[in-house]
Amino acid sequence: MDTINANHLKRNTINVEIQQGINIVDLICEIEEIVGEDAVIAAVPLQGNIELTFDSPDRLSHLLNKPIIVNDKVLSYNLIGAKIMVVSFMHIPFYIPDSEILAKLEKWNVKPLGIVRHRTIKVKDRDIPDGTRFVKCEFPPDVASLPYATFIDGRSFTIKHNNQQKVCFECFQTGHDIKDCPITVCRKCKNTGHIKKFCTEEICPECTKFNYKCSC
Repeated sequence: MDTINANHLKRNTINVEIQQGINIVDLICEIEEIVGEDAVIAAVPLQGNIELTFDSPDRLSHLLNKPIIVNDKVLSYNLIGAKIMVVSFMHIPFYIPDSEILAKLEKWNVKPLGIVRHRTIKVKDRDIPDGTRFVKCEFPPDVASLPYATFIDGRSFTIKHNNQQKVCFECFQTGHDIKDCPITVCRKCKNTGHIKKFCTEEICPECTKFNYKCSC
């Protein structure tokens, strides 16, 4: 296989997060219901996920603004070699506007690449939103993952996307919690790197400044 062909195939490949009880054949059938028969030309299990390669970028593009739903489970997926992922917000009440979700993404410096879509259930001849909202997004290089949950309208709601990791709520980086985040500002001493609950700074009795500011 030459380099040009390899790069072409890589651009036509997605990584799908496989959940327990999901059959690969059912997954492929669900996808081909969306993009057309015989679109998937390879299915390679990889570290608990599966990489699916499509026969053309046009067929793959039909999938990218839609959720993959198998056995009532929404499966997260992303393009190989790009930090473009479908982000799902779960169980969002109907009265909460999409602008609340877009505001969260803007705050996190995550760029939506389309409109916020609503998953629906069929009731007779009507489509009723079931609370799951999803949007294709482009992640900046410094954002490894979004948190597992966020507060909207005073309540916590689950967030899901492919390759999701536990991250600090302050900087969205892995490897530490918000209490140890290097950019967190302590409300007691105003120094960075810890929160008030874990502050160990003491006030100098001579100058009445915190020790890290003291020059006595």
